[in-house]
Amino acid sequence: MTNELIDIVMPIEEGRFIPHEVIEGISQQGYRIRLWVSTKYSNGDYASARNNIKRYGSSPKVLMLDNDIILPPDSVKRMCQFLDAHPKYAAIAISKHNKPEGNDREVINYDHVDMSCVLFRREVLEQLIFSQGAGTCECLQCCKDIRNMEMEIGFLIGLQVYHVSGTRMPVSH
Repeated sequence: MTNELIDIVMPIEEGRFIPHEVIEGISQQGYRIRLWVSTKYSNGDYASARNNIKRYGSSPKVLMLDNDIILPPDSVKRMCQFLDAHPKYAAIAISKHNKPEGNDREVINYDHVDMSCVLFRREVLEQLIFSQGAGTCECLQCCKDIRNMEMEIGFLIGLQVYHVSGTRMPVSH
């Protein structure tokens, strides 16, 4: 286990829960981890939720993780190693999709990187304001803002996160 501390920030809509598979995935990363969960939501506005929770913690790297994403073993280690080796990157993500056929690169830089599993450098994350620009979601706007800072964001190849469905708590009558 490494001595490095990683803050995991998880904006979560009220009425949802964190499945045990997600907690298991987090606990198997080999890092000291602080998990920050916030239900502070503004009418389902992910941008507001992300702006609220991004300031939690103090570690140099912050993993923004949705409550329904299962991390594969060693994924945080691989993400940290990538950021350490590539100072031009503000953040690196893991996709819910497989590696594209015939691609031998380490990273793919799409215009739109969804924020369901993204490791940020804290100093960059603190400068970002999640917002929905004209005709864009907060994820796409974040990617544009990072690139306007002359930095990069992309998906790390060779890792895939898994999505758990059904994280809404049953409504009691």
